[in-house]
Amino acid sequence: MPLRDRYERRWQPLVRRFLTARKRRQIYVFDLIALPALAAWPYFRARAAIGSFNSAKLNLGAGPSRLPGWIHADLNPLRWPDVWMDARRRWPFKSGSIMGLATSHFLEHLFDDEVRFVLKEAYRVLKPGAFLRVSVPDLDKAITQYLSQDPTCDGDLDRAAERFHEFCHWQGGHHQVFNFSRLQRLLLHAGFSGMEQPPLPHSAFLSENEVREIDRHPDESLFVECVKPAPQARQ
Repeated sequence: MPLRDRYERRWQPLVRRFLTARKRRQIYVFDLIALPALAAWPYFRARAAIGSFNSAKLNLGAGPSRLPGWIHADLNPLRWPDVWMDARRRWPFKSGSIMGLATSHFLEHLFDDEVRFVLKEAYRVLKPGAFLRVSVPDLDKAITQYLSQDPTCDGDLDRAAERFHEFCHWQGGHHQVFNFSRLQRLLLHAGFSGMEQPPLPHSAFLSENEVREIDRHPDESLFVECVKPAPQARQ
């Protein structure tokens, strides 16, 4: 067996996750650096207090994406983010200080309560009238791709089942599946309005270059844009 296959089959699951006795849920290696990230929270909160994060756009879970004029936030310090933070804890930004937020293929890695918390924090830090753009794996697309296979061909159907399994679980990394109606309901519950599904590479808020840099999985993704309503719009 090649060394790479041996690593992926035997050691990668041990490296990627651990099992807790309390909730018996997976904890990623990045969870082990959550405590140092929380220790860095006062530093980034101090920067927010002096206004260095005001009126910027935030790329949450940025990974390798880099855009001029954006704040790139990530839990992985090896990505050299502008803000090293655990998005599952209170964010180090002032309420109503961010003019736009985009997150791509991040929410599906969270548990139910964490998704709701992240969306509530997004609502808190955004200015009234600011936008939120969310990209997640699209359940409807995955189902359509699976059903399009020839059921009389066992090989094709087996491969389709493997792809669908990978879509749902991603080696234990995915804890959520989304279609538009479910994501819309979560966004509405957080307080957002004006849900739209813009086709790539179009956006009501971002340039085409920004969309292409942030959304790197066009064939498998659901794209939703919404806004934090202005005070007069809520009355």
